[in-house]
Amino acid sequence: MVRDVAAGERTVRETLARAGLAVEGVRAAPPTLENAFVATLRGLEDERRVAPFPDRRASGPPDAAAAIGARGLRKVFGDFEAVNGLDLEVRYGEVYGLLGANGAGKTTTIKMLCGLLEPTSGEVLLAGGVGELRSASVRKQVGYMSQRFSLYDDLTIEENLDFFAGVYQVPPELRAARQRWVLDFAGLAGRGHQLTASLPGGWKQRVAFGAAIMHEPRVVFLDEPTSGVDPIARRAFWAMINQLADQGTAILVTTHYLEEAEQCNRLGFMVAGGLVAEGTPSGVKAAQGGRVLEIRTEAPQRAAALLKAEMDSWRVSLFGDRLHVIVDGDVGAAGRDVAARLTRDGIRVLELIDQDYSLEDVFLVIGTRGAGTAAPPVTVAVTGLRMRGQPATVQVLLNAANANTAQISQGYVEGAVARLNRDLAGARAAPVELRPAFIYNPGLVNAWFIVTGVFGTLIILNGSLVSAATMIREKERGTVEQLLMTPASALEVVSAKLVPLFLLLMTMVALVLTVAHLVFHVPFRGNALLVLAASGGCVLTGIGVGTFISTFARSASQALLISFFVNPPLAMLSGGLTPIEAMPKWVQPVTLFNPIAHFAKIARSVLVKGAGLEVVYPNLLALLALAVLLVGVSAWRFRRQLT
Repeated sequence: MVRDVAAGERTVRETLARAGLAVEGVRAAPPTLENAFVATLRGLEDERRVAPFPDRRASGPPDAAAAIGARGLRKVFGDFEAVNGLDLEVRYGEVYGLLGANGAGKTTTIKMLCGLLEPTSGEVLLAGGVGELRSASVRKQVGYMSQRFSLYDDLTIEENLDFFAGVYQVPPELRAARQRWVLDFAGLAGRGHQLTASLPGGWKQRVAFGAAIMHEPRVVFLDEPTSGVDPIARRAFWAMINQLADQGTAILVTTHYLEEAEQCNRLGFMVAGGLVAEGTPSGVKAAQGGRVLEIRTEAPQRAAALLKAEMDSWRVSLFGDRLHVIVDGDVGAAGRDVAARLTRDGIRVLELIDQDYSLEDVFLVIGTRGAGTAAPPVTVAVTGLRMRGQPATVQVLLNAANANTAQISQGYVEGAVARLNRDLAGARAAPVELRPAFIYNPGLVNAWFIVTGVFGTLIILNGSLVSAATMIREKERGTVEQLLMTPASALEVVSAKLVPLFLLLMTMVALVLTVAHLVFHVPFRGNALLVLAASGGCVLTGIGVGTFISTFARSASQALLISFFVNPPLAMLSGGLTPIEAMPKWVQPVTLFNPIAHFAKIARSVLVKGAGLEVVYPNLLALLALAVLLVGVSAWRFRRQLT
């Protein structure tokens, strides 16, 4: 912004001439609201200067090969075609802006280009790799900032930066300097100990941007990086983006701020999954043809409605108190016709100016000419009672692992023997003597059966709820996408999520076992390793159930609601409180697919009965198979949902 247009133009031309840059033309225009806002803030406080990126590696001339390329790129979701035959090329040292309305396919395109989403057809080239976009060598060269990406709120800023420096494999000797640079760039110098959750959204975006480029990537994907960022910070973003490009980095960026899109070397406009226009900012403006009339009237909304009724609707756009009308041919005559038409309807024209297309004009023309399409969018084995002994004496061995069932069985046997004695009394035979014996639980402690039955339910319940909440949190913040774009392999990313959950839940297992033994006096008669193996399988199954639930839920509250329809049936059909043998015959086969049922059998057999692997191996194998199946299917669904 300048006060004196002539002096300002002279200064601009002289400055650029000294830098050896040719000037094709300079045009004066009224300041935008953003220009005024930034100028006011800069008048109130000093402009912050960002230090150069520390320890930057030497950059040679830009590579002649394409950094990002796509040929015939296509993505179909069911019956919906999100991207249709897209061809694209971005070279090193170039800033390429991908523009389009919501639902045009920009984010889907970026995910395919960076290897997060498998295309239905077509070929993708990324950082010299074709088809091997998930290889570590490619990902080391790529920086990615997702549209939804946010930092871990429960970590400090420094902890977040240290974490991402580690996964991006920044050399240890360079990490401290680069973390300081990110803090300075974000305007948070000296505040690295602050919890990230306390930062406003714009500051989180600044830190996230810094975290994505700490490893000096040769290719950077930025999906709406300045969303929610104030105008001054946006200009700092773009100053850094331009510095990266000057160093030879290829940058593909999407944005809805068309004023900042002017800084891109080339632009591509997407409509309904296709690239409908491409070129430099000035080139795409010139390619539209016609001229733009800016009209200021007393009734802009009524004027817009009137002109849209008589002209192609894409030719008329409302900008606050002004109209932009695109006309062909003689602009003077067209202006007079428009003014006369408005006057006939009693709308007085206060000002009419012939001007060049702005990018916003181009965006509206291209967007309204095409139709963007939005994506529509699971004993106590009662052995047969065998009475053996002399006719006068009968000994009954009752499995008392379930004390309640053993006592009921004792009553049945005593009733049968009493009836026998009544029958024998008529024959004047000696009465039968009953000698019941309880094995495994002579004291008939009912708590042993309940505790070992509830044990598996606690594991599955806690495992599913914790894992569902964790995965939904990761999805909502986009941090999984961010990690998938680091050099860490998909297995490492999944392990990084599952291992802490597994260790946390195994700690809970140890706590429950301790309470069971010390408080309820559940015996530990068998091999502890068998119990731990079964617990590990049960924990993995719980994680699998929770992750599976998270693929159907969009929020933690939805996941909790879904779990109400999953966990109670699992608990009720597990045999944890009611013996499976007492269930209806048609229900019993269902328990073969219930991990809690298998775990309850293992826990009672090993802890109470002292059984070994030769007894419990069928249940152990079934439990581990269910764990592998659930974790595998849920991980597959989770990955598909991300992409």
